[in-house]
Amino acid sequence: MSDTQSSQPKKAKKVQGKAAPGPAALPIPQSGLSDELLSRRRLQDLLSEISQHDSMEPEVERALMDIAEDFVESVTSFSCQLARHRNSNILEAKDIRLHLEKNWNLRVPGFTHPEDLRVPKRKNMSDLHKQRLEQAKKVGNQSDQQNKKSKTA
Repeated sequence: MSDTQSSQPKKAKKVQGKAAPGPAALPIPQSGLSDELLSRRRLQDLLSEISQHDSMEPEVERALMDIAEDFVESVTSFSCQLARHRNSNILEAKDIRLHLEKNWNLRVPGFTHPEDLRVPKRKNMSDLHKQRLEQAKKVGNQSDQQNKKSKTA
């Protein structure tokens, strides 16, 4: 093998119906299956779960399908940028989680980062700061009592 061939990056092989092994390997749709992310049938099923008697116009179905596709494309694109930013060629769940939490304020159950679950530690307050807080509370209570007296009078 020549030097130019050995320096070329190796491409992952795709197996029919499966992606190359890795942390974020997802199945590749088989040929003949719909490439739509959200099918009309699935939309109808979702609607029937909410309300048995309602229906959607075809324009609404198409709009919802487009929104879902745009959302997934946007999340995937930005998450890939995050993966590249951490110098990786592999899109991992943590990239998607970070994007969804920071940009969409969405938390996916089961994918919350352990650091997000910690209760923030309170910093030790100095005695002087505690005294000032007590004084502020006293002043606030006194003004509340004066406001109540003036309202009742």
